[in-house]
Amino acid sequence: MGRIGLLMVLTIAVTLAAVRPARAVAFGEVGTCDAPLKSFSTISAAVSAAPSGATIIICPGVYPEQVTINKPLKLLGDISLKTNTARPVITAPPASQGLGVNVTSIFGLSFAAQVLVTAGPVDIDNITVDGTGVAVVGASCVAGIFYASGSSGIVDSVTTRHQTGNSCSAGIWAENGSPAGESVTIGDSSVHNFDGTGIFAGSNQTPSTLAAIIRGNGTDGGGEGIESRGAASSMTNNVVTGASDVGITIALEGGTVSSNTVTKSTVGILVEATASLTGNVLLSNTTGIEFLAATNMGIYQNRILGSRTAIEFNCITPIALKNNFLNDATTGFADVPLGFSLAFNHFVNLNQIQTVCGAGGPGQ
Repeated sequence: MGRIGLLMVLTIAVTLAAVRPARAVAFGEVGTCDAPLKSFSTISAAVSAAPSGATIIICPGVYPEQVTINKPLKLLGDISLKTNTARPVITAPPASQGLGVNVTSIFGLSFAAQVLVTAGPVDIDNITVDGTGVAVVGASCVAGIFYASGSSGIVDSVTTRHQTGNSCSAGIWAENGSPAGESVTIGDSSVHNFDGTGIFAGSNQTPSTLAAIIRGNGTDGGGEGIESRGAASSMTNNVVTGASDVGITIALEGGTVSSNTVTKSTVGILVEATASLTGNVLLSNTTGIEFLAATNMGIYQNRILGSRTAIEFNCITPIALKNNFLNDATTGFADVPLGFSLAFNHFVNLNQIQTVCGAGGPGQ
């Protein structure tokens, strides 16, 4: 073999090794891929048998089951070069078995979670959770992946889809009501065809006991794209489209919302807590940014294009509003506190620049 040919072979081998998960420390696999690992027919059986902290390889295929993870583990989806597939899918169990309500949120909602995590750390990587065909039980909601109070971990490169029921279902839900602090990272995931919230992170403790990093995800549709309620959150580089209510919400506990893109939602970003909004792009939303019951907000370098109202103040004064760019709105700044300066912002193509609050309240 010539030198160039040998280099090509080595390059291909290195590339294939890079895209396959590391198996050296794997406990077993669900299905059959290419490795000499102990094989399980279901994810639940593998989880039950695995020791704490183990890695379980999930081979491409369809797994109709409801999974509960009650110990530190890693579920790692595999690819199969033999079958040209790279999608392990957890689907609804058979109709005879059904999907039962298995967790009550600290916010009072009952969920039938397809994957329920009650311990930590639990990492889930390269797995699709599909709710097609899930029958809703009473007034309950459906969740693709649910990190319950006291759990922690990383959700990376997953897909959740078709979680619907009672307009409260979610793709990925993480919460903590325990006094002990927990952390969850949700990244590089695709969340779509849900009827409630795409990605939710929340805590009912003061100060918050959940630190959430939500970065690089895409959500499409639903009522809310991404919501942080009581969690100390960093939401960066996400793409949210088509939320019928709010694209991104940050409430109760402060955090950062930066470098996100929100399009075609009723409200692009809703702020109900101390927060920093920097470098977001808000395109074709009815309202770009709206403030509710919040102070000490730094709003910098956001681009708001094609809105009915670019920024709705509701008579609330942010600590700083600088270097934002507004283009193409019926109203640029609505219900601005009396005497608040709009200097250091750039705005063009506005039917009216502002409406100002007076003694009579918003818009007066």
